[in-house]
Amino acid sequence: MKIGIYGGTFNPPHLGHLAAARAAIEVLELDRLYIVPASIPPHKELPQDTPAPEHRLAMAEKMADALLMPQVVQLSEMELNREGKSYTADTLAALHEEYPGAELWLLMGTDMFLTLHRWHEPEKILKLAGVCAFGRTEQDGEAVFAPQREYLQKTFPGARITTITLPGLVDISSTRLRELLAKGEGRSYLYPAVYGYILMNGLYGTRADLKHLDIPELR
Repeated sequence: MKIGIYGGTFNPPHLGHLAAARAAIEVLELDRLYIVPASIPPHKELPQDTPAPEHRLAMAEKMADALLMPQVVQLSEMELNREGKSYTADTLAALHEEYPGAELWLLMGTDMFLTLHRWHEPEKILKLAGVCAFGRTEQDGEAVFAPQREYLQKTFPGARITTITLPGLVDISSTRLRELLAKGEGRSYLYPAVYGYILMNGLYGTRADLKHLDIPELR
């Protein structure tokens, strides 16, 4: 059994996250993909306007639904329910205990991949799971991936690493997207159900008049 683990703050989840998850399922031939929203990310502080965990969980659930693979894609609250920082090594250890015979794959973007050796217990991470890193742009190709892949495999013998470049993917960071949403923009970077949830709950400084929406907005 192959299990993918896609963690992150998902603040908010956008079309880049969606495309990466879909590509990983296909390339790795995953039997299951867990989308795991982080409670307290170890590598950064959450912005002051970050929605409550239940909102991030709800948005991540809508992203999972968008993949249209309910038997494969599942949402996990394990990091939101765990006290303290959301260390990936702890999450992988818990899944390894639950599925001792499974082949685990940890999914991450380019920035996370390039700093993986500085994470909490990287040796444990690379022992428990393979790593699938995906680039958001065509510039995130072999020239970027190869040095880090070689370093990790040399430093942590036996590390399983695969990289995917998603050509043509819309490049947007969650930070930039939050800025756009506060200005009434950014809809094109979001799955419609996620955008609707943001408007209905007034997240990220949005101020939509829900009683006077035009036809495209209603759809």
